[in-house]
Amino acid sequence: MFFLVISQLGCASSIYRTTSKPKEKNIITVTADRLSLHCEDLQSDEAEYYGFSIYVLDDEKTVVSVIQTNPLDKESCEERLSKIGKIIKNGKQMNIFGYGSLQDPRIPSKDMVQIGGRSFPSNGRVLQFIYITNEKGDCFNGYQTPGKSCAQE
Repeated sequence: MFFLVISQLGCASSIYRTTSKPKEKNIITVTADRLSLHCEDLQSDEAEYYGFSIYVLDDEKTVVSVIQTNPLDKESCEERLSKIGKIIKNGKQMNIFGYGSLQDPRIPSKDMVQIGGRSFPSNGRVLQFIYITNEKGDCFNGYQTPGKSCAQE
């Protein structure tokens, strides 16, 4: 498994805030200290592929999983780690857009996720990753739709 933990030093306050839009489109506004990026090897007998995830520490110290649902090759997954890592490093506050429900009850699991050097339980909430932006306008579209920027999704 490949992963990248992003941390920011300084006096900035840690932020976690959600906004729900129609059709289960959600925005998580968050600071880098609450994020961890992962490429998980999902290899099977038939094929080698990877799953990309952004783990987000919520306001109750449990973890929301934001996942890219289409299988990726190793290079594509590592490219996401690099590009999204730069967006997070260059920004103070990120907006992560995804489909799914953040209204479901939190059900802490035995699965633990490392964020900022500490372990937190997954809460069973999952969003399908669409895109991530920072306050400077840097953006990564998980599906890289030709001709569309993140704001047009």
